[in-house]
Amino acid sequence: MREKYITATEAARKYGLTNSYVAKLAKRAKQQGEPLLKKEKAWLAPSEVWDKIINNPSMIPRKKRKNDPTEKAISKTLDIKEQEELLSAAKAAKKYGISSNWAAKLARRSKEIGGFEWPQKVGTVWMAPYGEWVKIFKSKKLKKWTKKR
Repeated sequence: MREKYITATEAARKYGLTNSYVAKLAKRAKQQGEPLLKKEKAWLAPSEVWDKIINNPSMIPRKKRKNDPTEKAISKTLDIKEQEELLSAAKAAKKYGISSNWAAKLARRSKEIGGFEWPQKVGTVWMAPYGEWVKIFKSKKLKKWTKKR
């Protein structure tokens, strides 16, 4: 009896993988001697062969999804208690009723002038407790400040 061949696309659907990943596995498996056929652009193999290829631990490992880099940076630099209280410049600005651009500008100024412990830059985001944001937003020193040329 003749075996039924299925395409890489069908195998990808069956295993919940992307077509490109399964095609990459098929190409590698063919180089290692697996009985795969290539008809035009489609990889074909019996279902049992796809099981063997996809479940083989020596094949190309799937890349893990990248986590949000901001969350990763926050967890590295601050302890858990501090993380719960922190707000980004954008969230603090929304809560206070000003634009997020102005909040970010005031955050930069607070670091350039000095004298402010907060906010801290975590990745690309300015973070601070809300009470510190209020102090920054109300600071006349930061609002009047101009860059020295």
